[in-house]
Amino acid sequence: MRYKIFFAIFSTALFISCKKEIFEREPKTDPKAIFEYFIDDIKKHYGLFEYKGIEIDTFGNYFRRIVSANTSKEQLWGILAAQLNTLKDGHNTLYGLNKFASYNYSKPAPENGKMNLKKYVIFGPPQGLIEFRQMYSASLGYINIDTFDGKKSDFEAIDKAISEFSSKKGIIIDVRGNVGGQTGFAEIIAARFADKDYTYGKIKTKLGPNKNDFSDWVDTKINPSGKIQFTKPVVVLTNRKCFSSTEVFLMIMQNFPHVRIVGDTTGGGVGGPTPRELPNGWGYKLSTKLWAHPDGSSPESIGIIPNYAIWNGKSTENDLILEKAIELLKQ
Repeated sequence: MRYKIFFAIFSTALFISCKKEIFEREPKTDPKAIFEYFIDDIKKHYGLFEYKGIEIDTFGNYFRRIVSANTSKEQLWGILAAQLNTLKDGHNTLYGLNKFASYNYSKPAPENGKMNLKKYVIFGPPQGLIEFRQMYSASLGYINIDTFDGKKSDFEAIDKAISEFSSKKGIIIDVRGNVGGQTGFAEIIAARFADKDYTYGKIKTKLGPNKNDFSDWVDTKINPSGKIQFTKPVVVLTNRKCFSSTEVFLMIMQNFPHVRIVGDTTGGGVGGPTPRELPNGWGYKLSTKLWAHPDGSSPESIGIIPNYAIWNGKSTENDLILEKAIELLKQ
């Protein structure tokens, strides 16, 4: 009988102890707990604190003072979005409440978008993601790439464009407004313009929760690929909305001696985002990678600076950026 009583007491104690441990490990969902989880996770996994010169130990201190148990969901959303915004990183994004928030990396730059293209480009039936058109300047070809998202076959269509333009004096590649996508697809396009093998950059990745938990630098390379390469003069058109994988594309292209970049400095975000999740179900992305040029300098927060800085202005009906490209290629 004594053994049965002892076993019952021991079992009850064990159950209570296990439940307590489970409850302690279970994520809390009150506003203060969510905020602290958010801050702690960013400190552990965001990869650009040191590069941006942001003090990791004091990160979160300002907004912590205004979070309480009575903070509403909408208020908490605004606080988390504002906190994330202090990192000034367009890849960092908060999702929830049927909306999202991220840093506006293109503000306050002018649009510098495509202006009255029909004045310069001969349009025809719709094409795929790689849009290639003849120009009224008959010696030149025009390629428009609005995104680096899609399927591999979408971007391998570049071979058809290069084949059609093989006899042209030069090609204009318009990536204005392209906010990125997949780096591998950007590399597919760039490889068709490579004249030889290049080490175009290097990358390191945040791997763990400690401040110095980074991988070693890994070189990023490009080599000529595809059926044929176009190594005659090329001009790439840019504006401030060019971002992410589009900037990696430009990192590659600016190595080639026959390529020049015309337009505005790009958005400055090559951080490589990783998805995360809060205990209340909201999602967010954090930059966990740092890309750099071979010399160690990085376009992060700076952007890719064009060879020729040209702005379209707000009132002009002419595409001054495109006109500069035509002028350069006709020389």
